Amino acid sequence: MLPAARPFTRSPGVIGGVAVAGSAVPLLFFLPGAEERITAQAAKWGPRWNRGFARIAPRVERGAARVEPSVQKGVKAVEPPLKRAAL
Repeated sequence: MLPAARPFTRSPGVIGGVAVAGSAVPLLFFLPGAEERITAQAAKWGPRWNRGFARIAPRVERGAARVEPSVQKGVKAVEPPLKRAAL
């Protein structure tokens, strides 16, 4: 009897893709004309990325504004003991 195969998840594929991209991009700069191609792609896709981020930016800002008071309160509670320990 064979053991059950592990179900496929997306995270190994994403991690592998990022690793391949991260290792291949520096090698692309040795090819002639790579900078021009990258510049052309950045000019093409940059505005699209900005539009996408502009759509979610207000929600992120509202979430950050909601979390900020509790984070500041936590920092005020933790900071003095850490300063005393550092001195």
